[in-house]
This record gives sequence, C-alpha cells and structure tokens, in this order.
Amino acid sequence: MIGLDLAADESRVSNNTLMTLATAAIRVGGNRNRLRGNAVSSVHAVPACDDAKSRPGCAAALTRCGTGVWLLGQANQVFATFISDVDQSVVDDGIANSVR
Repeated sequence: MIGLDLAADESRVSNNTLMTLATAAIRVGGNRNRLRGNAVSSVHAVPACDDAKSRPGCAAALTRCGTGVWLLGQANQVFATFISDVDQSVVDDGIANSVR
C-alpha cells in the first residue's frame, strides 16, 4: 500500500520507480531528506485502503490514500521527480518542505 516509507533523517533517495500503489508511493516522515529523480505513477485510492483504515493502528498511516508523495517531516526536498496518474500529486502535512 505504501511504496517507500522514509522515517529516517538526512537520507538521499534517488532514481526509484514506484507504481500501482493505493496509499502513497513515497511517504516521508523523517526530516532533512533529499529525494531526486524518482518516478511515481498509478497511485489511486482503492476500497482496500479504506478497509485497512478501520483496523486498529492503521488510520494514521493511511489517511492520504492515492498520494504520489506524502511529506510529514520537516525541511525535506523533492526535486526532479516525475509524478503522473495519481489522485493527489503531493500532500505536504509537514513544515518547511520544498517541492520543485
């Protein structure tokens, strides 16, 4: 349901291809990460995502079904990332994140 879940700080993530997911292709919970040159496609909310939200402990991790890049942390940078065929391209629930 989540392609890449980045909870670390100051990581570099580049040149990944993520597709056909239901919650988020890339979920960034850490801080000061750099994501470059990734490709994200075919990320759509499906009934299974809504069903999983009802399970104990899953609601917070699945609140943004159909998201290409979901930013939760602080001071993350996303650039040169190709995003297509997604319900929501980028959701920024964090602080001072940059998407170019």
